[in-house]
Amino acid sequence: MTFNKFVKEWRYIYANKHLELKIIENYSHMLKNHIDPVFGGRRWDEIKPLYHSYYFKLTAIQHSVRQ
Repeated sequence: MTFNKFVKEWRYIYANKHLELKIIENYSHMLKNHIDPVFGGRRWDEIKPLYHSYYFKLTAIQHSVRQ
């Protein structure tokens, strides 16, 4: 199962029933613009803790440079 497929199922099964629309919109924005380009097409077994830790650390560094 790819990350994108998981997100679609998560929205249908969980998010649409338990989260407010504004939260879903915010999550969708973050997924589309920041997370999906990196993880979207990857299978779950390809996404290792070290890999996403590196990604979020790099993102934090890029964000701090922009400010």
